[in-house]
Amino acid sequence: MERFKQGRTLSTATYGLGAILIMATAGLAHAATVTVGSVIGHPGDAVEVPINFSGSPDPASIVSFTVTLSITGGFAAPTVAAGADYPDLDGFVDDIAGDFRVTALVLSGANVGDGEVLKLTFTIPGVLPSGDYAIVASSLEVRDITNAPVPSTTVDGNITVNTDPTVTITGDVSVVQDSPAVTSDVATVADAEDLNGSLGVSVTGAPAGMTVTVVNNLGTVSATASADCTVIPGIYPITLTATDSGGFTGSANFNVNVAANPAPTVGTYGNIVIIGGNVDSVLPSAAPADANNNITSVGVSPTALPGGGTVAVNAGTGEVTITTTTSTTLGNHLITVTVTDNCGATDVESFTLTVTGPPTATTTGSVTTSQGGAGTTANVATVSDTEDAAGTLGVGATGQPAGMIVTVLNTAGVVSATATAACTVIPATYPITLTVTDSDLLTDTTNFDVIVTANPAPTLGAYADDSAVRGDSAIVAPAAAPADGNDNIATVEVSPTALPGGGTVSVDAVTGDVTVNTTATSTLGGHVITVTVTDDCGETAVQAFTFTVLSGIPGDENNDGTVDLGELTATQLAYRGTGPVPPTADTDDSGTIEFAELTVVLLHYRGLL
Repeated sequence: MERFKQGRTLSTATYGLGAILIMATAGLAHAATVTVGSVIGHPGDAVEVPINFSGSPDPASIVSFTVTLSITGGFAAPTVAAGADYPDLDGFVDDIAGDFRVTALVLSGANVGDGEVLKLTFTIPGVLPSGDYAIVASSLEVRDITNAPVPSTTVDGNITVNTDPTVTITGDVSVVQDSPAVTSDVATVADAEDLNGSLGVSVTGAPAGMTVTVVNNLGTVSATASADCTVIPGIYPITLTATDSGGFTGSANFNVNVAANPAPTVGTYGNIVIIGGNVDSVLPSAAPADANNNITSVGVSPTALPGGGTVAVNAGTGEVTITTTTSTTLGNHLITVTVTDNCGATDVESFTLTVTGPPTATTTGSVTTSQGGAGTTANVATVSDTEDAAGTLGVGATGQPAGMIVTVLNTAGVVSATATAACTVIPATYPITLTVTDSDLLTDTTNFDVIVTANPAPTLGAYADDSAVRGDSAIVAPAAAPADGNDNIATVEVSPTALPGGGTVSVDAVTGDVTVNTTATSTLGGHVITVTVTDDCGETAVQAFTFTVLSGIPGDENNDGTVDLGELTATQLAYRGTGPVPPTADTDDSGTIEFAELTVVLLHYRGLL
């Protein structure tokens, strides 16, 4: 232990508070003032009590003095004998109720000069309750070299025994990069001496880019934290320190949890088709948005269209407005919208702008058909489009008069037309409008002609006259079968269909063959048979011939069913006794005509039939 000397520090390892006896030697007697300082510390802390000597213009005037310092509290320390080093004091003893007391003897040493400060170092007892204690200077005695008392005064000091405030963590703060600050309760603070709400609070340990502030509200500490884009997402321990009125502190760590900045969003866009020279716009399925409201830009690319025209985007709604010109390059253009936030995160959405013009139709021919005829097909036009494949373009025909049917077909861009005209359509040239339509419902038109010619009459070859004996049948064929230039034969008819007296007449519609079936009662003689071919338009071809029904009786040259006298041959006359016997009747050359050699006619005329 170090001896107490002027300008030196008196240290005791375990000194408690109490009465302190201080002696010093000096020169001539003079008035003196002893001022005891004030200190603050924890139980168990080593502190220094400053003792200031003043009021003596001549340090040599002070020969010796004794000061007993006492601190109320109820403990006392033993007095140190003169001439001894200061021993370690193991603690206080209860000396006078309500007081702590320790007495120390300062041995002779150098003179105490005016304004000197002597310091006594000791340890605050660990059992000492916290609070404020007066250090009272008592039993002050100052003597000069003659040992005569020197007038003196004292100024009392103070010691504050304090404990650290406590910090209890109750929560964390969770923030998002570049988002508004978040406030959360993170701790409670308390102190044995001060009101909880009076404790000062502060934080340390926040990384660059993070801001953390704390507020003590009646002992509940809330932290407000924010992190910019440079703070890497993660968990950051922040030290919270509470400070009491004595400057003593307590601390603990709470966490600031930093989440990654969420990227902005914008809905999808549908593709759009615009006819060159027009203006249109397209909205996204959802407007630009950001979870932490830090969108910095909404841009579109390109802003100028090839050949002319502009593209612009509304930052609030995301609506893209496209203005084309008649010179804007036709075809597809990729339009991209980019939403960017303050941290550089983006959302990119694209759509296809198709700038188009109407399709084109070019007339290449006409189609000719006849009244009442079957449909006629011919190539009449070509079609094309800058956007669609030629073969996908729709085509249609309009402008046909009543009774005309026109259908069109697009085959790989070549349009064929099939036209039919009823018999009521007057032969003429009719302009028909061809309309071509693309996938954007844009159209173009051109005219082609349908030429209607007069219906050709059907044809039928001539018939040769023919005959048949009663009861027989005959087929009479025309020189040429029924025919029609536009294949519109409607009927082939024969007249009459019944022979007088019996029998039928029919005609084959394809070949024109007439079949005559006679009976035994069919009227003998010639019958005019007429064949009529009629087409759909009522045009006809008529052929007639004579069909003779024969009796079949030999010699009945007038076909009246009997052999009249004028019809008999010489042979027949001979056998009636009116002429020589024709030798041809003597078939067996016997010189006579036997009965068996008589013909039916001869027998008839001989009265044998």
